[in-house]
Amino acid sequence: MVTFQSHQELWPLRSKSNGKTGYIDRNGDWAIKPTFDKATYFHSCRAGALLGDRWGVLNKQGDWLAAPRATNALNTYGEGPVRAQVAGKWGLIDDAGNWIIKPQFSSMSWFSSGLCSVILEGRYGCVNFAGNWVIPPVYGMIGAFYGGEAIAKLSNGLFGCLDASGSWNVPPAFRSLSVRDPVSGLAAAGVMTDTRGYLEGYIDQDAKWAIEPKFHRAGRFSEGFACAQRGDPGDDIILEHERWGFIDSTGAWIIEPGSKARSSAPQAWLPSSTTIDLAS
Repeated sequence: MVTFQSHQELWPLRSKSNGKTGYIDRNGDWAIKPTFDKATYFHSCRAGALLGDRWGVLNKQGDWLAAPRATNALNTYGEGPVRAQVAGKWGLIDDAGNWIIKPQFSSMSWFSSGLCSVILEGRYGCVNFAGNWVIPPVYGMIGAFYGGEAIAKLSNGLFGCLDASGSWNVPPAFRSLSVRDPVSGLAAAGVMTDTRGYLEGYIDQDAKWAIEPKFHRAGRFSEGFACAQRGDPGDDIILEHERWGFIDSTGAWIIEPGSKARSSAPQAWLPSSTTIDLAS
């Protein structure tokens, strides 16, 4: 008996006997018989499955609903309506397989906070489950929503964060911006300084500097630590010569820069006999 350890409950598998694809369960038994020509992984209890020349949406009971004709790809990831592609353009379909909004976007992300980032004629905006514009397509980039905000880029190259209504939660004043760490509330941000050029630091929930920009590169915080490259006056700014170290949430070095490799965990750079108290 084969037992799988995963968040998935069903896995697509092609049958050797008939060449068709179905889904097996954790015991390796057929949960959905192999009748499809192609099939994707389940997301939010939905998967895309190709039956003959027609794509459709499949549930975990094996019920298959045909997508609109000429659909050549489906994206079932995340909440909200399924995204369907026709001739390189994406639209939204409802639970009956009808178009909510016909294919017109060159790209669609997944829904988060009830919004989906889309690209229309080279500009980013966001639509809701009904396919209506909530954030108009005027931005150079909009990322996925995390914690009620999404990183957005203006045509002048500056980054900020939009909330789910399209208002600026973090003003567009930064040359770079990372997704906020949900524990510390800190986000890495980059600016051009008057005397030392481009540097990165960390802003708090109110978009104020929690750690002043003093690094050549600043990584995201995880478990109270972040990987960073020192940016002290006189440091070599040739990135291939620089070294990465680890800082705590005050900006103090807990591991001095000494590695060419970037890591998300300070333990990876410590001798086996060294420990760091992650709870402090």
